[in-house]
Amino acid sequence: MSKKKNKKKSKPMLGFDFIDYESKGVTPQRFGDTLPQMVNTADARLYKYKWLMNFYKTNALANRIASMTAQEATRNHWRLVMPHNDKKQAVYQKALNDLQDRQNITNELIYRNVTGSAYLNVNVDEKEKTDLSTPLDVHNILRVNSINAFGQTHVRKNEICNDPTKKNFNKEKSIVLDGLQEGVDTDKNGNPTGAIQDPPPIKIDASRYQHISLDKFEDDAVGTSLLERCMDQIKTLDTAEYSTGKMLYEYNLKVINSDSYFQNGDEQQKIDNRQLRQGMTTESVVIIGGEDKLQKISTNAGGIDSLFNFAWQQLSAATGIPKSILTGEQSGTLAGASQDVVNYYNKIKAIQEQVIRPQIEWLVRLLMWSENVGGGSEDPDSLNWHIEFEPLDSPDDKTKNENFATFANALRQLTDGGIIGVDEAHQMLAGQANNASIPVEVQGDSADDDQEISQDEIAEYQKQKKQIEQELGEPHGKKT
Repeated sequence: MSKKKNKKKSKPMLGFDFIDYESKGVTPQRFGDTLPQMVNTADARLYKYKWLMNFYKTNALANRIASMTAQEATRNHWRLVMPHNDKKQAVYQKALNDLQDRQNITNELIYRNVTGSAYLNVNVDEKEKTDLSTPLDVHNILRVNSINAFGQTHVRKNEICNDPTKKNFNKEKSIVLDGLQEGVDTDKNGNPTGAIQDPPPIKIDASRYQHISLDKFEDDAVGTSLLERCMDQIKTLDTAEYSTGKMLYEYNLKVINSDSYFQNGDEQQKIDNRQLRQGMTTESVVIIGGEDKLQKISTNAGGIDSLFNFAWQQLSAATGIPKSILTGEQSGTLAGASQDVVNYYNKIKAIQEQVIRPQIEWLVRLLMWSENVGGGSEDPDSLNWHIEFEPLDSPDDKTKNENFATFANALRQLTDGGIIGVDEAHQMLAGQANNASIPVEVQGDSADDDQEISQDEIAEYQKQKKQIEQELGEPHGKKT
C-alpha cells in the first residue's frame, strides 16, 4: 500500500515592487516600503488584512490617518431624544450606553479605513433560540446582550445578490466567518490532552449585523482600504523622514587636509584613525600641524521645506484631511477655521448622518423590541424619538452655562406666558439630562428602578421648601 503524503499548507508569496528608493528591494524592509504585491494564494486574503492591521499598529502616519475621522465622528457621542418622555428616554439611553456603542462604532470605522470593510453584529437572547444563519425576528428578542465590531480579516465570504434585474441587487444576504479555534483541556504541565479539530465556519444572516464599506462598487464584495490607497503618499513621507534623519546625523562633516597622515605607516594610520573618530565627532579641540587644514562641510538643506510641503499636500489630497489637521496645527473653534477645515468637518457630519445614524437607530429599535428594557417590548414606530449628535467642537464650561441660561430663560418665558405648565417645563428640562452642551442634572426619574420616597424625606423636603420661601419672601412655583 502506498502511503499518503501530507499536503503542506500553502504559504503566501510576496512580490515587492521595490522596498525603498535606493535599494530596489536589496536591503531589509524598513519604513518607507511599499505595500507587498500579493500573489493569489489560499492565504493571500488573510495575510493581506493582517499586514494592513500591523501597518496601522506600527506606522504613526497610518495610525493617524485611519483613526482621525473615526475618532472625530464619535468623540462627542450622540443622544437619544424622546420628547415629553424623559423617564423612558433615560432608560433607553442607559441601555444604549451599556452596549458601549461609541467605543464599538469607533473601532468599526477604524476597521473600515484599514481593511476597507467593517461589521457591527448584535448578540441577543431569544425567547425561542434560533440559528445565527436565520433572520432575526424582532418579536423574539428577549435581551440585547452586546454588540461587537470587527474587520474583514476573518470574513471568508460575502453572499451578495449580483443580479441587476432583482430589487435586492447588490444587497448582502449573509457573511461567512472563519471558525474560531476552540480551546482544549491541558494536563498539569500545560500540555494539550485532546485533539484539536478544525472548527466549522460561522454563517451570520444580514439582519444580525451592519456592514459598512469604503468605495465599494457593484462588482466588489468588500470596500477599498484607505491605507492601501494612500500607500504611495505614506511611503513618500516615511522616506522623507528617514532621509532627513540621515541628513541631520551627517549634517556637518570635518575634513582634514594633511600630507603627513599619508606619509605614516599602516599601524600609525590605524592609531590616528581611532583618535580622530573619538575626537572629531564632537566640538573638541584638535591640534594640527602648520601645513594641515581643518574645515567643516555642512549639508545644504535649502528647499527641503518645499519638498515636505508637497509630500504633505499629496497626503492631504489622498486622505481628504486638511494638512493643518493632519499635522495638529489647527487650533481654536470651528467658527474661526479656514474653509478647508470647515469642509472637513462637514465631511465628518456626513459620516455621522450616512454611516453612524442608521446603525444607532437600528440598535435603538432592537432595544425597544426587546422584553427586558423599558418595561416590555414596544413598537419603535409607535414612539416619538430621534437621535441627536452632539456638536463636533466640545464646548467649554462658560459656553455650557450660557446654553443652560438661554434654555432656562426660554422655559421661563413659556411658563410665564401660559404656553406650557411648570410640570411640562420640568419634563423638557429633564429631557436635556443627556445633552453634553447643557450642564443640567434633574433629580427625579432615572433609568434605574423607581425607589419609594419615605414620609420622613417628604417632610424634610417640605420643611426646606418652606424655609427657602420665607427667606425669599415669596412662594415659588406656579399652579397649573
